Amino acid sequence: MLLRYIGMKWSVHLKAALATFQSSPNVWKSYSIPVSALDIERRLYFLGPTRLIAQPELTVESIRAKHFREEVFLEQLAERVDEQRGSYGDDVNEVGDTRKSSLQVTQSLLHTLRTEMIIKKGLCQDITVLRTDFSSFGPSLPHLTITTVLEALGMSDKWVEFFRRTLEAPVKFIEDCPDPIVQIRRRGTLPSSPMSDFMAEAVLFCLDFTVNKETSCARMYHLHDNIWLWGSEKSCTKAWDVMINNAKLTGLGFNREKTSCVEIAKPGDVVVPPNYSSLPEGDITWGFLKLDGSSGRFIVDQNLVNKHVKELRPQLEACKSVIDYLQAWNVYGVLFFVNNIGQPANCFGVAHVQMMLETFHGIQSQLFGSKDHSADTLADIGAANDITSVLQQMILSRFGVKVPEGYLYFPTFLGGLDLKNLFVTLGMIHDNIEFNPDAFMRSFFKEERADYERAKKFFETVTVPLRAQQSKEVLEKDRFSHEPFMNFAEYTRYREQTSTPLYRVYKRLMREPAEQVVLKTPEVNRALGDRNVWEEVLSAYEKRVVEMHADDIISRFGGLHIVQKGWLPTGMVSMFRESRFQWKD
Repeated sequence: MLLRYIGMKWSVHLKAALATFQSSPNVWKSYSIPVSALDIERRLYFLGPTRLIAQPELTVESIRAKHFREEVFLEQLAERVDEQRGSYGDDVNEVGDTRKSSLQVTQSLLHTLRTEMIIKKGLCQDITVLRTDFSSFGPSLPHLTITTVLEALGMSDKWVEFFRRTLEAPVKFIEDCPDPIVQIRRRGTLPSSPMSDFMAEAVLFCLDFTVNKETSCARMYHLHDNIWLWGSEKSCTKAWDVMINNAKLTGLGFNREKTSCVEIAKPGDVVVPPNYSSLPEGDITWGFLKLDGSSGRFIVDQNLVNKHVKELRPQLEACKSVIDYLQAWNVYGVLFFVNNIGQPANCFGVAHVQMMLETFHGIQSQLFGSKDHSADTLADIGAANDITSVLQQMILSRFGVKVPEGYLYFPTFLGGLDLKNLFVTLGMIHDNIEFNPDAFMRSFFKEERADYERAKKFFETVTVPLRAQQSKEVLEKDRFSHEPFMNFAEYTRYREQTSTPLYRVYKRLMREPAEQVVLKTPEVNRALGDRNVWEEVLSAYEKRVVEMHADDIISRFGGLHIVQKGWLPTGMVSMFRESRFQWKD
C-alpha cells in the first residue's frame, strides 16, 4: 500500500510538471508548418476587416494539440490522487469516473487517425502510418535506464536511491535448482501498479520528446508501450530511425510482429510499399481491424475474426448453466467484439456499421450454424442458428418451458436475462451516421472558395476605397498598399492553422452518432406505470428492447414486469452478471 501511494503521488507530480513543460511556447513542435510572421501580417492586412481570420482555438491544429495534451500525453499517469478511471475494457464512462478509460482513448485515437486520412486525402497529400510496440516492455525495462531518466528529470538523489532499492530486490528462483543463489534483479517493474506506470511514462516521455524534436513536427502517440505515428513518409522515416536508436540506448527492443507501416497515397497515385528501406513492412492491425492502404479505411480482418470464433466455441460449450452461457456470450461474443472492431463515428461512415452487422451475423453463423457446434453440455441445439434460438432451446430442454425472445433480452430489473443484442445497438445509430465522410471535404472546398471570393470582393470594393482616403504619409507606411488582393494559393496555404471551416469538418468527422430517441407507446406507458423508470432508469438501448417485445411480454405476463416486484432475487442475479467470466484453458 505504501509503494502504491508513493507511486500515485509521483505520477500526479510528474504529469503536472511534464505537462507544463510540454505546453510551454516553442517546446513541442506542431504537426503543421508554422505560419511565418510575414504571412500573418499579410493575412491581417487583406482579411482582417472580413473576419475570416480564425481564432487560434478554432483551427485543426488546435484540435490536434488539445487531443494530444488532454488524452494521449502521459496517458497512463493519474492527474489526481483520488482519480477514478474505468478499466481498460470499459467503453463508456461510469458514474464517478474522472477520466476516459484506456479503451475510450484508443477508440478516439482511431477516429483521429481516420479523420486525418480523410483530410489529407481531400487535400491531395500522402500520409504514412506507423505502428509498433515494445517487446515485453514492463518486464524488460532496465533499472539503470529508469534511474538515469529520473536523474535527468531532476529527481533528488534520495528519491532515486529509494526507487533503485525498491526495484533491485534480491530474488532466487527455486524452480531452477535445489539450492538457488540469491540474485539482484536488474530489469522489470511491478506489474499493474502506479509506480510502474510512473517509471514507464518517464522513460517513454524522453522518446516522445526526442521524436518530436528530431523530426520537427511528428507527434508520437503512445498509449503505454503501444505506439502510433503518422505524417509524411520523410518524417516517419526519421522518427523510426530515432525510435530505433532510442531503443538501443535504453536497452529495449520492438516487437517485430506488431511493427508495421502503411502508406495512404493521395487520389490517383498507385499504392506502393514504402521506398525507404528503414521503414518496417506489413499490415497495420488493431483488434479485428486492418488498415487498407488503397482506401485508407479500417476493414475487418476475417482471419482474426475466425481465430476469435475458434477460441470462443469451446468456451461456450464448456458453460454449465444458462446464466454462465449467457454471460460468456455477453462478454466475449458481444462486448469483446464491439471493443475490438472500432466505435462507430462519422469518420468511419455508415459502411463501418454495415461491416459490423455483417461480421457479427457471420460470427453467429459460424458458431451456431456449423456442424462443429452441434451440441453442448446442456442440450442439443439442433437447428439453432443464432444465440436467441440456442438459449431458447437450452431452457426448453432443461426446464421444459418455451420462453419468448423478450424474456432473454429484457433488462434484469424487469425480470429478463439481459441478453445483449448488437443488432439493436447498431440499428439505433445506423441512420444517424454520415453515409460518405469523404463528401465533407467537397463541401469544404465549396465553402472555402465562396469565402475567398467574398473576402476579395470586400477588399476591392470597400477596403481599397477607404484606404485611398488616407493621407500619403499613412499610405507610404503601409507596405502592402500597392498590391492586389492575395491569390487563392496564398489564401489556402495554411489551412490547418487558419481555416475555421476545416476545423468544423474535422469536428464533424470525429463526432460519434447519437442513438435514436425511443418514444413510449400508450400500451407501454400504461404497463410500465412509473414514469421515472422510462425517463431515468432505462437506457436508450433498453427502451428499444422494451418497445420491440412489449406486445408479446404484456400478452404473456399481463405487464412489463416478467417477475412480480419483490420476488426477483436481484442481488443474486447482479452477482452472477457482474462476476468475471473465467476463460477456460
